[in-house]
Amino acid sequence: MRTGTGRLLQAFLAVGYVSSIYVHPNGRLRFQHQTSRGDTKIRSRNDPSVIRTRLIAVCVATALSCLIVGYAVWNDAAGALTPTQATYATAELLGLRPNLRTWRDFLPYLIVPVLYMGPLFTLLLDSALPFQRHSSLREDVVTTLTTLRGLRNYVISPITEELVFRSCIIGVSKLTNESWNVMVFVSPLWFGVAHLHHAWETWNNLGRNNRAASTAIISALFQLGYTTLFGWFTAYLLTRTGSVYAACFSHIFCNIMGLPTLNQDIKDHPRFVLMIWCMHILGIIGFIWALVPWTAVA
Repeated sequence: MRTGTGRLLQAFLAVGYVSSIYVHPNGRLRFQHQTSRGDTKIRSRNDPSVIRTRLIAVCVATALSCLIVGYAVWNDAAGALTPTQATYATAELLGLRPNLRTWRDFLPYLIVPVLYMGPLFTLLLDSALPFQRHSSLREDVVTTLTTLRGLRNYVISPITEELVFRSCIIGVSKLTNESWNVMVFVSPLWFGVAHLHHAWETWNNLGRNNRAASTAIISALFQLGYTTLFGWFTAYLLTRTGSVYAACFSHIFCNIMGLPTLNQDIKDHPRFVLMIWCMHILGIIGFIWALVPWTAVA
């Protein structure tokens, strides 16, 4: 596959994923300025019908993306592969084949938990870790994962995003013989750019004025930054391990934990300020140290 064709295909996959949530009317948001005389209700991204419609849409978009990459693999082979062989080759390209054969294969799954050593220590102080007195399997896991928001935030969104923006887009990069640096540091930009549509939502929610525009731009740039950074990491995981499962796990774990709240943690536990700082610093050091040796499994 030519590089130009590959870039166009990557753009198509990224745009296809994002635009899929707007195809059905029930997936589109409705803001205050669009309502009139109370005849039309505001519809936010957390409206059950919006969530349900969008989850179905991204699942369909993800399946189609994988099929498109599969066709590209078969077409690129120019008849050298049977459909069955092309299917196996596509699964290999997308990182879908399980590789948990030895204990070392589990190490990539532990890198992000190491990074979150500080927040996990705070949960320990709060007695909120699993099996501690302030944790509940039913409330923290079962109830959360059986709600539409829980399915969106912790299951379907992270998995479909990794399959499209990591497996499929990096898979296309491999078909065009792009360098490892391009796959790790350039391809995740599609993931960051795909989140820019949230700026439109912010602008509408805040009143569609200059202040709303400024807030939307700042929020979008911040989101572009951290999604790109995270994309670098998960792209690194995929290219190093040859498996998308560690990337999916890392994405889910990060969504569950959220961004660290160091200042609040210190306020809540003034007796453990030094320990909290040390655990956060150790988490960062451990993360950097583990990046190479814990991903050398492919």
